[in-house]
Amino acid sequence: MDGLIKKHDGFTTTLEAQREKITTLEQLCQALLAQDHYASDQIRSRCDGVVDRMGRVVEMTESRRLKLLDSRSYQQFLCNTYEVLHCFFSFSRVFLFKCC
Repeated sequence: MDGLIKKHDGFTTTLEAQREKITTLEQLCQALLAQDHYASDQIRSRCDGVVDRMGRVVEMTESRRLKLLDSRSYQQFLCNTYEVLHCFFSFSRVFLFKCC
């Protein structure tokens, strides 16, 4: 589970680098729109599309991280439960062996 979380953190780092590129793209878009570029409609449409997709990816990334953390917590719970059950089983075997 920790390996998946590390991979996810690496993806998040890459995503942050892309976020900087998108900020630069937005600035370029604004500059072109300010110049009343002949392809203003396409420029605005493409820029909006990229920004929207980035927003969806960021939301999915945050959701995935929460799911990974929940899974790790559940895995730790199960591991602790199995350890306690194993301990009880061992105690009961020793107790039954000494009693009989």
